[in-house]
Amino acid sequence: MLDPGAHLAEPVRFEVLRSARTEEARLLEAQFATLPTLPTPADLWQHSTALGQACRQVGRRVGSLDLLVAAVALHHNAVLVSFDADFEAIASVSELRLQRLRRPA
Repeated sequence: MLDPGAHLAEPVRFEVLRSARTEEARLLEAQFATLPTLPTPADLWQHSTALGQACRQVGRRVGSLDLLVAAVALHHNAVLVSFDADFEAIASVSELRLQRLRRPA
């Protein structure tokens, strides 16, 4: 069950749907329709660039979409919930609030 405070960021929607098969996309769209969407901030690209540069300065290379997602979460002071370890690098150089999920072994 989803947290009632859960929101969706547009970069996440893009990342999930871009490679989904038709039936998967239909089911995902139905799920996504139940979540409010965090507005994309006007400074998304500038903030994402700065986050990427900060990660690079500490020797971490982070994917572009992860930087965009983190910038949206930071703008809204939202807790980012993810399995992706790259967000730990972003959190180490920013105020990103992260709840890292672990897959069962």
